[in-house]
This record gives sequence, structure tokens and C-alpha cells, in this order.
Amino acid sequence: TLEDERFNRGEEAHEEAERFYKCDLLILDELGTEQTTAYASAVLFNIISKRFADKKVTVITSDINNEDLAVRYSPQIAYRISESYTQVYIPGKS
Repeated sequence: TLEDERFNRGEEAHEEAERFYKCDLLILDELGTEQTTAYASAVLFNIISKRFADKKVTVITSDINNEDLAVRYSPQIAYRISESYTQVYIPGKS
């Protein structure tokens, strides 16, 4: 959806992409399991930054820690997540 919007594939693609920014609750489940590209990292940063600025609720689940986030994505994304979100550690098996 976000790639369609980026490559200007019509108003419908833009409206679909806006759902990620405007919905009341967005859950990014299992962050770190997707293919990481420069584009995916930029999209992730934009989503979490805009949603934080707009005071929208976002839940992020992940098995990776902040240090690994900084390596996998960027130090800016790791910082944004660690400073903007309350981290809850749930011990045990996945």
C-alpha cells in the first residue's frame, strides 16, 4: 500500500496509505521480521514519528532490543522508539 502511494498509483492508494497515519490504533506486530530496506526504514520512521506527533496510539511488538533496532534500522529509529514509547518486557517463550 505504501509503495503504491509512493509511486503515485492513484488517489485510492493515497487514501489507503493515510490509514496508517490516521487510524486510532496501529499495531506493528513482530517488528524486525520483515525484509529491511532503506525504503522500509524510512517508512517506519515516518509512521512512528508522525503518529507520535499526532498523539496517535501505536503498539509495537518485537523480539529485538534497542541496540539491535539501531543496527537493523538506524540509530534514529531506535532512539524514537525508546524515547517515545513505553517499553514493556514480557519474559518467556514467544
